[in-house]
Amino acid sequence: TARLIDTHGLPATVEYIKSGDFAKSFHLSYQAFIADFTLDLSSLIPEMKSDDTIIDKPEWKIGDQWSYAVRYPGDKPLTIRTIVREDKFEGVGAYVMKAEGGESFHSKKTLERLAAVKGRELTSKRHSPSHYFAWPLTLGKRWSNSYSWENVVTKNKYKPTLSMVVSDLAKVTVPAGTFLAARVQGYDARTGRLVQEYWYSPATKWIIKFRDYSDIAFREEELMSFTIK
Repeated sequence: TARLIDTHGLPATVEYIKSGDFAKSFHLSYQAFIADFTLDLSSLIPEMKSDDTIIDKPEWKIGDQWSYAVRYPGDKPLTIRTIVREDKFEGVGAYVMKAEGGESFHSKKTLERLAAVKGRELTSKRHSPSHYFAWPLTLGKRWSNSYSWENVVTKNKYKPTLSMVVSDLAKVTVPAGTFLAARVQGYDARTGRLVQEYWYSPATKWIIKFRDYSDIAFREEELMSFTIK
């Protein structure tokens, strides 16, 4: 989690992902961490009541573009995502976002990903809608993100369930600049483990920072530059 990275450093987190030995990696028992995590999460509530900022869903335009620095083994250090057109996927109005690996369809109503294609081949799709955002975003807002999706290439199907919370509203600095951003965290509903967190800024109309702790290797993205219409 972010707390573990801040207190024990990224190398310890990477070691835990590789070994699965929580106590050895962090020199802290899992039970002690859960107790501390629960206290920390509950302590957010009073702070959240002091900020009534409301962040609405943006309207993307063709030509909106975001460039990210990427830290992930095997991936190129820079990726560019661009809104190239409006379309429909299975009857749902969508923005089409183009990146080096192909295109993804995002619901115009929610901005949630609907599907991904490479060339003309469908590579993944949502069978039920995800809820990585719950517009409008407000400090302390909580919701459940339970959905199903399929990797069409491998035929594997997944049904993640995450407990989501807007845990902070603050100015965040990334290579592209300093922006007011909502920090959204997603916890595994069964284990309580932090799986993902990302910082959304209304000034850039998309995510300025992203961390994924769910894979075999830690992934981080930070906004380098952007163009919005």
